[in-house]
Amino acid sequence: MGRSSSVPGIPGPYWAYGLEKRLLRLDGIQEVRLLWKEEEIRAVVRPGEKVSTRDIEETVRRADYPYKYSIKIGP
Repeated sequence: MGRSSSVPGIPGPYWAYGLEKRLLRLDGIQEVRLLWKEEEIRAVVRPGEKVSTRDIEETVRRADYPYKYSIKIGP
């Protein structure tokens, strides 16, 4: 299962890579993909693991990410 954060107009690599590093520290996150064209940061959860939307929101908040974002849960 993947969770993706839609990040319209990702302001640049500094913010995206900082958020990527923090997401990778979450238990259960296997991989983080930066999809510039789609304006998404996609977190891939390890099979059998669960990561809550709240965990992701807290990680984004701790990263001081100042831009609008949304979290989608899907395959």
